[in-house]
Amino acid sequence: MLPVLHRGAIKARLYVRMLRKSRLLSIKNVWLEPDMRVSAAFARDIQQAISRFAAWQEAERVNFEQMPAALQLLHWPLDS
Repeated sequence: MLPVLHRGAIKARLYVRMLRKSRLLSIKNVWLEPDMRVSAAFARDIQQAISRFAAWQEAERVNFEQMPAALQLLHWPLDS
């Protein structure tokens, strides 16, 4: 479980698994903290953070298994 810090506070948590042989970062679930509203700034920042984390893990692809509806509406260019 990885916390997502945004502007100094924990705003979400990710359950991730890196599948090294297939170079896939699998995000099993994303949980937003209670009363967390998804703003454009948060959406942009979490996308950038996940992209940087995937690059650090040497992932070629990112797959989301579950995420809150507020994040599903966003364009996630990470999965190829």
